[in-house]
Amino acid sequence: MIDVLRQNLTGPDPRDIKGESIREGVEKTLLNNLTETNASSLNGGTGQWDYLNSLSSGFCADPNNWLPEVRISPTIFFSDWDLNGNGTAAAGCNPAVSVPN
Repeated sequence: MIDVLRQNLTGPDPRDIKGESIREGVEKTLLNNLTETNASSLNGGTGQWDYLNSLSSGFCADPNNWLPEVRISPTIFFSDWDLNGNGTAAAGCNPAVSVPN
């Protein structure tokens, strides 16, 4: 999941956690907060601007520089196999206890 999110952030059209375009969200936010005069004066009157995704350029272009893989070895120390919530040892781990089918 983390790798998919990383790919979404570093692509040519970065996506948020919902899969929606970050560029479109930024443009909508800026256009809603600028006066009409300021919005129309952007980029020579075209109403558009250049967009820089810092996670896809320079040092950050290599995701290993900012999101290295972390290997883990998860271990389950306890499980309540009986699902009775009393915190006793699991019946399946005790060969002297018969487990009903």
